[in-house]
Amino acid sequence: MVLTGNKCDLEDDRVVTRDQGNALAQQWGNCTFLETSARKKINVDEVFFDLVRQINRSMPEKVKKNMCIYIYISMIIVFFFSIFRCLIR
Repeated sequence: MVLTGNKCDLEDDRVVTRDQGNALAQQWGNCTFLETSARKKINVDEVFFDLVRQINRSMPEKVKKNMCIYIYISMIIVFFFSIFRCLIR
C-alpha cells in the first residue's frame, strides 16, 4: 500500500503536514508515504513504481514469471501516458 498526499505543490493551502502523513503511514503498517503533484510531476511515477515493487515482493516466484509480461506492459503504458501528459501541457 502507498499512502499518497496530493497537491504537494500548494504548500500555502496545506491541510495535512508531512509528519501527519508519515505518522498515518506508520499506523497503517509502515506503508510508504509519498506526497505528489500531478501539475509539477512530483512523485507521480514513483507511486506507481513503488506499488509494482511491492506486488513483485509479495508474489511467489512461479506467479512472478507468469505475471512478468503484464507488469512490463503496465510500465510501458505508464511511460507513454507520461509522455502524452507532457505533450499536452
